[in-house]
Amino acid sequence: MFERLLDVLQNVQELSVQRIAVEIWAQSEVQQYILDLNRIEQLFERGVNADERVIGYYSEVTQALSAGQTFSYEGHSYQKIAGEPYTLLDTSYFYRSFRVILTDEGFKIYADDEKDGEYLTERYGEKILGLTQENKNQLARHILNRVIELVRAKIFTPIS
Repeated sequence: MFERLLDVLQNVQELSVQRIAVEIWAQSEVQQYILDLNRIEQLFERGVNADERVIGYYSEVTQALSAGQTFSYEGHSYQKIAGEPYTLLDTSYFYRSFRVILTDEGFKIYADDEKDGEYLTERYGEKILGLTQENKNQLARHILNRVIELVRAKIFTPIS
């Protein structure tokens, strides 16, 4: 009985927040969730960057030039209407290029932002790739049960 207790205490001592985070961030469903918070909830639906700032608004000229064309991504569609926030969705190449890159600090969102010789991050700022504080909170709520299950598994796994 004491051997099992010692195993549990040893496992607790060896817990690493960084290793747990990396295991969670590496899960494909979690990565998809992160990317959709950025692409769909922030850029597509609200046109905001990680600081909650609107990245720009469509002009009447843009509305006229797009001539009622519909732009679509993953079942979401819109038209460029004057006064509405930019979505940065034209060909959907930019949205499809989004990736989660694991780092020592957690993760970073990467995308191929080159369009017609210009970089979207230079024009609209690096923070078009990143989560708002509210979306970070939403992500934390989304992964909480996964973290709990992973920590329990690590604590109660017998030491070999």
